[in-house]
Amino acid sequence: MFSGVPVAAARITMITIYHNPAYGTSRNTLDLIRNSGAETTIIEYLETPSSRATLVELIAAMRIAASDLLRRRATPYNELRLDDPKWSEDELIDFMLEQPILINRPIVVTPLGTVRSAERRRQSSISCHRHRQASLEKNMANSLLTRTADVLQALADVCEFNSVECA
Repeated sequence: MFSGVPVAAARITMITIYHNPAYGTSRNTLDLIRNSGAETTIIEYLETPSSRATLVELIAAMRIAASDLLRRRATPYNELRLDDPKWSEDELIDFMLEQPILINRPIVVTPLGTVRSAERRRQSSISCHRHRQASLEKNMANSLLTRTADVLQALADVCEFNSVECA
């Protein structure tokens, strides 16, 4: 089960990625999504910044605080002293809207949930579900499972978080 949706009942047909092509993690995640066969919408968030409503919605969908979405490396994070507890969540969102480079990318939106690049096990769960479904539909046994394991390992290699186990 992922985000309240039974794995057997859900089908991933559409994925949206908030993408920064300058970063390897974002490029690798996009490659994995494209290889999944799902229809993909790519939003280069530095070129097309989100509205406040969209950013707030993404943060809520990920069930994180705005401060958890901040990218600390290679951004003005330290210069702006965004680790100071004086900043409210709304103020941190304002900073991300003013300087989208502060958003920790990519953000991936699917019918099964919304995740950041750093949430490797949740992304692995999405990928795992897709490949399990393909296996059942095509009735391909061991060879597909081996390829699924390879895809999941590659996804785990490009992401950095452990949230949901993929059994």
